Amino acid sequence: ETAAEKGAEKGADKGAEKGTDAAAADGKAAAAGPQRLDPAVVYRFDPIQMRLVAVRPAEIKRDHVYYRYSAARNRHVWSKAAGQGRFLYRMGPGSVQPAQLFDIRATDEEKRKALESRAPMLAKLYASQGAQPALRLDDSDRWTVAIVPSDGSVFDLETGRRFEWHGDRVVEVVHSGGNNWARRGDRYTPAAAAPVAVGW
Repeated sequence: ETAAEKGAEKGADKGAEKGTDAAAADGKAAAAGPQRLDPAVVYRFDPIQMRLVAVRPAEIKRDHVYYRYSAARNRHVWSKAAGQGRFLYRMGPGSVQPAQLFDIRATDEEKRKALESRAPMLAKLYASQGAQPALRLDDSDRWTVAIVPSDGSVFDLETGRRFEWHGDRVVEVVHSGGNNWARRGDRYTPAAAAPVAVGW
């Protein structure tokens, strides 16, 4: 599940000077795959401006969520930074991550207003529960506001395995037949072991 991201840092300083606009047409979520993305650059998702922004290697924060190039997938994928240029997971649909892990560079007031403008009912729900917002990855590789708070969960595209966060503790989700899952519609169902791709 862990591998070094080869070449991800090359040219990142140059690319960091420009943000890549990835706004969805309806303004509700950011598209995650504009063709002009640079494979040598790692991006962060800015849910305030609804775009992807290039980041320098030195700016990448451990455990935060970034959009980095996967050689095995031949495209950018969402992953968690693991330090020293490494990334964990290739997040698939249904993965949920706390909004605070998206390296959002905005004030608390700006974050609150953005949530209220895009999901007013969910903003009220989160406020009433005293919970921090979370984002959910949909089938189009777009992040939307999750209906319920969450410490985080990941469906890994390559291994077919699922993981959940409970505070600082990471727990693998298993079933009676093993630990591999397939996604059908909005549900995960037990699956046979998935082949492991070589290369990151």
